[in-house]
Parts: sequence; structure tokens; C-alpha cells
Amino acid sequence: MKNLVGKQVMVYYGQRMQLTAQGTLSEWNEQEEMITLAPEGIRIPIAQIAKVELLEPVEARSELAQDPAYRSGNVRFVMHDPVQFDNAIYFQSPVSIWHKDRLICHENRIIHHTEHEVTIQGGTVFRKDECQFIVKSMIGIQHSSRNE
Repeated sequence: MKNLVGKQVMVYYGQRMQLTAQGTLSEWNEQEEMITLAPEGIRIPIAQIAKVELLEPVEARSELAQDPAYRSGNVRFVMHDPVQFDNAIYFQSPVSIWHKDRLICHENRIIHHTEHEVTIQGGTVFRKDECQFIVKSMIGIQHSSRNE
């Protein structure tokens, strides 16, 4: 598994794989039997890991940069109402996720939400009561017609 050091991974751990952590695998320490994920410095005991999944390369984010929502003005809103989450899914708006004062996900897409949880591309699930979801506004985007 040392071949994953330096790569983006999703780690499933806990007794029933109920916990997940995502980041760059920065260290695989066999002596301490721990791995470390960057940038948060999350340390997970190797004995608790059920699965380590390699995520898409960072270059995939360039697809977001081509999206009109990404190029719109730097106007963002904190989402509170279910319709805001519905609209973020419908319009495929970039959403950043904060936990307390830490950015834990930068401009990803929401693929599903319930009353209590939000699922983003890649399958990571966040609790609405534990995180703030910041949507990048589409205000000011001018769509050109193909008939012009």
C-alpha cells in the first residue's frame, strides 16, 4: 500500500466501515502502524482500516473550471433550506463544505441529500448539522444562444 503515498484516497475504517476520511495519503508508518492524510493531518490506525480507495487524479477538477457556474462571480451563499440543496444538485453548482473553521471540501458537486445528510461526488457523506455548505452563485452568468 505504500505505492499510494502522495495520492488522493478515500479511507474506510471502523468496525463496520462506518467512518470515512478523504485526503492525500502523506505517510504510511509501519512502525507506529498508522497512516496520515493531508492536509488535515488525520491519523488512522492501520488495524482499523477496512479499505483504501484511490480517487480520481486532481486533473479531473479542471472540468469544473470549464463550467459556467465555476466562472461566475465570486458570490457564495450558505445553504439552509432543502430547496437550496435541490437547486445545487439541479444546476450542478460548485459547493464548498466547512466543518467549524476548517475547509474540508473545496468546490465539489452534491449528488444527493436527505433531511440530515449530503452526499457529494465520490460518495463522501456529510451531516448537515455538523457542516456548513457554501454554494457558488450562478448570478451574473450570461448564457449565449446557439441561434445568435
